[in-house]
Amino acid sequence: MRVGSGSSFDNALDAFRSGRFEVARRILLEAVSSDTHPKWFALLASTEARLQNWDGAIEQLRSAIRLSDKRNLQWSRQMAAYLMKAGRHADAHAVLTSLVYRGEDIDKDRGLLAQLHFMRCEWSLALDLIDSTSWPDDVVPLHLRAMAAECRSRLAGPDDAGERTSRQLSSAYYDVVYSGSAEYAADSEDSIYAPVWSTIVERIEPSSVVLDIGCGPGQFAAFLHARRPSVLYTGIDFSATAIAQARSRCSAVSFVQADIFDPKSLDGIGYDTVVATEFLEHVDDDLGVLSRLRSGAAFIGSVPNFDSISHVRYFSSEIEVLARYRDVVEDLAVKLEPCGRNALFVMTGRIA
Repeated sequence: MRVGSGSSFDNALDAFRSGRFEVARRILLEAVSSDTHPKWFALLASTEARLQNWDGAIEQLRSAIRLSDKRNLQWSRQMAAYLMKAGRHADAHAVLTSLVYRGEDIDKDRGLLAQLHFMRCEWSLALDLIDSTSWPDDVVPLHLRAMAAECRSRLAGPDDAGERTSRQLSSAYYDVVYSGSAEYAADSEDSIYAPVWSTIVERIEPSSVVLDIGCGPGQFAAFLHARRPSVLYTGIDFSATAIAQARSRCSAVSFVQADIFDPKSLDGIGYDTVVATEFLEHVDDDLGVLSRLRSGAAFIGSVPNFDSISHVRYFSSEIEVLARYRDVVEDLAVKLEPCGRNALFVMTGRIA
């Protein structure tokens, strides 16, 4: 089978990688009308997924699988992920169970099945599957270790329906991630987020008093301090591990371990500028957080164009970002910025 015009595929791939998913989709839909190579359909499926068109993603990936002359286990796993997102949990479960029974990478597929139960807030089932893998403790993938910690925290917590079914993850999950992630241990200058941070720093005045919500392990704080040492900065995060790492990484600024949803968490903290990078997509009540901040404060934030197990939501276009946040952020402007293999929507404005 031919792959068709190399330049067309490269153009579609470039559009996809730069976050221009509608452009990629147009190129690919035209291509598959005359070229039946599975590679086109697989990329079109990924594009539909980024646009959160799960039925379209499923349809296109099925075409790729049907047209392929060899079995592709990764596509089967991808299909299960799309079925999960489409709410077709029974179908996703069937695909993953089939992969487990096939036994070609049983631990990986048990992990994916655990992720399905995790996404459905079925904590006991997810934990049992993670515990059933045969990996030694020191080689269990980090995301599964973090999921297991979250499951144990939920199962040990109060028997509250809201707590049990919320997709907003607790500090138990993030403590494990921050403890074991090479990405978060890296120097801020080497972070994949550095180009986006440069854009954000340009929007922060040297005389600013900054509140950074969900500051994590202090990488942005160190990046900002190196370029705006006169900025008065306070970072807040609910993860004890993150705050300990942040204080070690950048001792020249202030960090507070607190839950932003605690009404007293910001008592005594002054600020005229709010930064929220890669935080809002992780919490259920993102709008509530922003609505409680000081009216008139400058706001700079970012949200992703990609999904993750810790994301409550993500966005496919600037229009979606504007629609969600324009009532709580005045004069809201949104720009898509590349970030590694993905992209972030960088927002600027003022707290309403």
